[in-house]
Amino acid sequence: MKKLTESKQKQAEELVKTIVEKINANSEKIKDWNQTFQIVFKDINVGYLIKISMNGKVEKVEKEIAQKESVATITSETDTLQNILDGVISPLSAMFNGQLQIEGSIDTLFKLGAAFL
Repeated sequence: MKKLTESKQKQAEELVKTIVEKINANSEKIKDWNQTFQIVFKDINVGYLIKISMNGKVEKVEKEIAQKESVATITSETDTLQNILDGVISPLSAMFNGQLQIEGSIDTLFKLGAAFL
């Protein structure tokens, strides 16, 4: 069981790294946003706060769950988020199937989606 958890934690770290790379590559789409959002992997109870700077690039990533600081929270299992990023399932399908929960304003979610999906 411990080995599986370690594997999932490594997968989560790689997913966050991929998301950061996508955001930085698409920084023009979220320029001037200057907000923090959070990704929570519910299967391993690990969260990442991702701070976007005024230039649209990722300023900071912190491994913690702290919803009060984020304008949006994306909650998913590691495999679900992997499948979304790989294009195996759509974010909408995952939401409708209860595999992906999103908290935050619709404007925030569209802005984030444009940056990394």
